[in-house]
Amino acid sequence: MRTGWVAVILGLWLVPGFADEAITARELKQHVFTLASKEWQGRASMSEGGMAAAAYIARTLAKLGLEPRGEDGPYQDVINGDGVVIGRNVCFLLPGRDARARAETIVIGAHYDHLGTGEQGVFRGADDNASGVAALLELAEHWASPDRRPARSVLFLAFDNEEAGLRGSEHWVGHPTVPLRKVVAMLCLDMLGRSMMDRFPGSVLAFGTEWSKDLGGLLRETPRPRGVDVWDLGWEFVGPRSDFVHFGLRGIPFVFFTTGTHGAYHTPQDVPEDVDYRSCEGIVRLLADFVERIADAPRPRFHWERPNGLREAEIAHRIVSSMIEQPLPNVEPWQKDLMNWVHKRTGRMLARKRVGFLDRAVLVVSTQLLTLTTVEQGRTSPDAEESPEAEESPRRR
Repeated sequence: MRTGWVAVILGLWLVPGFADEAITARELKQHVFTLASKEWQGRASMSEGGMAAAAYIARTLAKLGLEPRGEDGPYQDVINGDGVVIGRNVCFLLPGRDARARAETIVIGAHYDHLGTGEQGVFRGADDNASGVAALLELAEHWASPDRRPARSVLFLAFDNEEAGLRGSEHWVGHPTVPLRKVVAMLCLDMLGRSMMDRFPGSVLAFGTEWSKDLGGLLRETPRPRGVDVWDLGWEFVGPRSDFVHFGLRGIPFVFFTTGTHGAYHTPQDVPEDVDYRSCEGIVRLLADFVERIADAPRPRFHWERPNGLREAEIAHRIVSSMIEQPLPNVEPWQKDLMNWVHKRTGRMLARKRVGFLDRAVLVVSTQLLTLTTVEQGRTSPDAEESPEAEESPRRR
């Protein structure tokens, strides 16, 4: 009997991912609650709370044995055109396990700054972007043991000043702390804690694979953990809205991962209690596997290829169908008309199994318009206009 239990335990231990205690919903939750605490007052750049968040990230990565790779230990000052320090990036390197491959680097970036405080209250930024930083920290812990490190080196960059115009990542790319020519890929993690309109748990959008057939292929080959679905879209659907932009402008292949926007975006209602930590755990496990595949593969190339328009139409059709079947509150007539139009248009694209150039251009513009004028105006929750205090947040997990 005892022997049987030992066999069961050993069998479970050998199941991929089962014994990995480095990536857990519990630890993701701890990181998010710390970074998005009221005491840190929304982590505005150069504020006391922002500096505390930078120190927390640096302290956590240092404890894992990573190498500081800033200009001042783990830190890099972000300096504007007038020579004024406006922020602080946090930079740590995990050397690769392979003696030859470790000369090349994969960048994992997530911004830690948020909007600070305002008349509405404290903008705690739990999803935006404590969730992305928590994912970054869990990935570092996942590879902290020397025998688990990827073949190539991994540079963890916690950017400041994203909310002020992507200034932290712009400064790092202009003043890299590792050779930029050795950076083979960049993964940008920004808002991984909820889902599009809080309706599609486990779904993660992946923007930018059309700029690297190699990265796109590796992502498609990466097994999906249970409950995780990858929605791959061209970057035009999101636009230049996060720190991947400056890497792409330098010809570095990138993928921007996000679970999408919701009514609490850029409001004081973006609180830790509403983050879906179980879904986030599955997404981080997917990211770990994806990075390891990048580390073992030939260097990915940066070149544009036509995006999979049918896949994009399928995703758009699914999202708009949800918006029609479960109507958003306070939506104006013209927005309802646009939803119905997109639903019919994407349905025709899928029926004929073809998406033309003009079809795709119209799809990009219309979905961006719906996102900006419905989802991000706080209309995904019936009580979005109630008091912004965290204690009155309508959801709990």
